[in-house]
Amino acid sequence: MNKIQSFPNAQQVKSDIKDKYTTSDKLEEWENFAIKMIKVYEVREHKREEQERKCLHCQEDLHPDNRSNSLHHLDYDHICKNKDRPHKYRVKEKNDDIEIPPCKSCKEESPKLFNQCMDKIVYVHQECHNVIHEIEEPVDKDGNLIF
Repeated sequence: MNKIQSFPNAQQVKSDIKDKYTTSDKLEEWENFAIKMIKVYEVREHKREEQERKCLHCQEDLHPDNRSNSLHHLDYDHICKNKDRPHKYRVKEKNDDIEIPPCKSCKEESPKLFNQCMDKIVYVHQECHNVIHEIEEPVDKDGNLIF
């Protein structure tokens, strides 16, 4: 596979698509796919295995440390179609509870739906993700590291 095309305006595209789903009452389903899904361990492991542990941007081995790799959305115009409610999940690094979509049960019970989401993301090195988005540091608007 060739290098992934640069996507420097991703934040604007993401914002525009979020607006689309906000007005259609599908915001929660969109956030499950566009934001929350990347926190699901099974999603990361599925992509790692599917890609044979290779970064799809540079074709080198992914880092063994998941925090040094990143899930990259090829397309934000998609929603989670699994009707199960998100699960509460305790993030180990923080004391916050976050909700994550039911990707694990979706993979087992609705593989077609699961694969529709998986087809829209790839696993890449964090530094390759920065290259794709033409950014120098992986930080969000609040200065927090993005993984």
